[in-house]
Amino acid sequence: MKESKNFRKFLLLWSGELISSIGGGLTSFGLGVYIFRQTGSAANMALVTLLGFLPTLLLSVPAGVLADRHDRRLLMMIGDGCSAIGILYILICMMTGGASLVQICIGIFVSAFFSALLEPSFKATISDLLTKEEYSKASGLVSWPAAHGISFPRLSRASCSQPATSNCC
Repeated sequence: MKESKNFRKFLLLWSGELISSIGGGLTSFGLGVYIFRQTGSAANMALVTLLGFLPTLLLSVPAGVLADRHDRRLLMMIGDGCSAIGILYILICMMTGGASLVQICIGIFVSAFFSALLEPSFKATISDLLTKEEYSKASGLVSWPAAHGISFPRLSRASCSQPATSNCC
């Protein structure tokens, strides 16, 4: 079966979303490890991790409504662009003498807030872009990271200088 132009567009969109998702998760986890090493507090690390994922949980329904009522491409561009602002804020804070817990929490929350716009828009775009036959193949690709057990804590053991049995990871 020959792939359509729309399926190739989907593959490009999916590849970008996969890379963005992996980068965002690793950034959130890496900042949690940074906070743990700076403060020695697992609670502060948990706070940073929570602020990285909480907006997605809280905003999934409102973001779905926005995706249904507005231009999805625009929402995805705004989400990715403004999400980068949060990460750039953290980078600037670190380059000017180290970022405090509050600064990292603000940056992570801003980034996660705007990233929450992406998921509903992305999924709705897929259903509009593809035929029924292509959609079933695309669904498998979209669920691929979760189905293959890709998790950031498992990958993170290499980032800890302490043995894997320690309390670090």
